[in-house]
Amino acid sequence: MTPTTIDATTTTAAVAPHCAPTIQRYEEDSRYISAIWNVGGLARDGQQEQIELYSSYLLGDGYSAGIKPRTLTPATRRMVYFRHPILLERRAAQRFHPRTLDNLLTTAIAELRRRFDLGDTSIVAAFTPTAVPGKRDHRLPRGWSIRIKAVMNVYSLTLLDADGGERHFVFHPRGQQSAEQQEVTIRRFAAIGDPVLRARARELVADYRDRVAAAQASVDAFSTTTPDFAELSQHLRGRLPGAEVAITIDNDHLTVILTLTATASAAGALLTLVTTWLAADELTAQLPAGITVLLGDDFALSVTLAHPHGEAFLSWYRSHQPAPVDNLGLLDQAGTTAPKHRRRRQPRPSRPSARRHDRTRPRSPRPGEHNR
Repeated sequence: MTPTTIDATTTTAAVAPHCAPTIQRYEEDSRYISAIWNVGGLARDGQQEQIELYSSYLLGDGYSAGIKPRTLTPATRRMVYFRHPILLERRAAQRFHPRTLDNLLTTAIAELRRRFDLGDTSIVAAFTPTAVPGKRDHRLPRGWSIRIKAVMNVYSLTLLDADGGERHFVFHPRGQQSAEQQEVTIRRFAAIGDPVLRARARELVADYRDRVAAAQASVDAFSTTTPDFAELSQHLRGRLPGAEVAITIDNDHLTVILTLTATASAAGALLTLVTTWLAADELTAQLPAGITVLLGDDFALSVTLAHPHGEAFLSWYRSHQPAPVDNLGLLDQAGTTAPKHRRRRQPRPSRPSARRHDRTRPRSPRPGEHNR
């Protein structure tokens, strides 16, 4: 594809997404547009690390926007994507509209800058220069190996730990004249004859180390901002009986995810809690990216919050901790905290006497009246 540059204002020393990117369109594909940032300076081998923010449309999948860290060799203009893309937004659509594609790119750039300012570790790490020699660690850990397997016209490279467990894998195009075996496990990079494939294997190890470091940085940042996570989790479980509070790592974004799940009996209370927080942060107009609300077939509710949103929710909850409720709900809670008042019994209306109003019924004679 031949790119057409619209705005070439990117500076070589740009290390943040607030710098103006280079917007590129491709003549052969009108359904793909990208914004490019250079990250750091040129390495000694002439390579330039870049961040590509793409906006694309795929029939059957709709619109999507994300960032893809890549390395560019200026002499050959060859681009290599070593790391997994980070998805920023996805929109379902049956038809393609060029204006929608442009609008998605604009909103994606704004979302990228917002997440960068919030300290999203995956975004910050992407804009951290790593092309400088010595920044990335390509060493194969002691006892680890790489399994290279030829499948049709591609190689699959799998990083194996000392116990043979699979830790990370990538693909690499296989040349028709490649002399590599169909499947081989190597413990030294020198055992790989193809220099391009050898460089890919080295990047596999460096990519794995980068991913572990990014995930660890996200966990450390979450632990720093939320040192009382255990106490907050316990309080949430007390307020929402049957609920679960857990943190996991997003395999794509390599960031902490906070997940709140509640059974059907507590789903309403959890939804009210999240809605109250969203209203307090003025996020109710449109559910922002990174927040997912899912209602299961059994009416159990699951709320997933990406790293910045998870920290914001727990920070808000820390200062808005209501009293726990039991399984009987809010009404029973009110009944246990205040004495129950008995309902006053209303007096029943008096019924008129049948003797007084029944004129047709013969009156009983008074004593001595029958002698008259």
